[in-house]
Amino acid sequence: MIRETLYQLVDSPQRRLILTIGTFALGIVTILPLVDNYKEVVAERASLESDLVESHRDVDNLEEYQQQSIVTLKRLDAFQERVVSFDEGTDFRRHLVDLARQADCRVVRIASDEVLARPWMKKDHPLEFRQVRTKEPPTPYQLSRQKVSLSIGGQPENVLQFLQTFQKENRLLHATRFNLRPSNSERTVVVLEMEFWLIGLEDRKVPEQVTRLESSRRPGAVAAARKRSEIRPSA
Repeated sequence: MIRETLYQLVDSPQRRLILTIGTFALGIVTILPLVDNYKEVVAERASLESDLVESHRDVDNLEEYQQQSIVTLKRLDAFQERVVSFDEGTDFRRHLVDLARQADCRVVRIASDEVLARPWMKKDHPLEFRQVRTKEPPTPYQLSRQKVSLSIGGQPENVLQFLQTFQKENRLLHATRFNLRPSNSERTVVVLEMEFWLIGLEDRKVPEQVTRLESSRRPGAVAAARKRSEIRPSA
């Protein structure tokens, strides 16, 4: 049957037209996949050229990025020096006692609560101590806080000296209470009462002495913690 068809094609007066159309159709069928492959190669080349240009731009800006990184690290180190970590809590309270005595003030009372910690979330705020409700996973860091209460007495100029020295240290804390009142009728001696939060942001690993916010809701938890850490120096 194929041979008869070929004889009919050869004897046909329109054999040239038929051969031309057949050849054209065969070429189209063969070329179309190659065209698709060519388009893919062209698109891949354009993507690689774009990546290459971006890489050259990054290399040209590498020195600038390094300088920015150095500046950022210096700012981070300066900021880190203001933070009172978990391990420095006791030393910090003793430091406050030393500052008061250097200013010839009498330490009436100094106490601190347990350190409370919670995961640090994206778009979080350091003064928001409740867990932020979000579907996003927490960051690798945790926000910690510790409440410190301080009460000192002395002559007004001595108390002022203590405040000036304490202010120069520029520690990272959040004051929640400040009260200055006279302790005698002549107003020659005043009593300063301060209450503030120590705030820190660290890697999310909780030491044994850290109590999470949920545990602070237990009756008497904060009172017991304050009793353990309270210092009542002698006059």
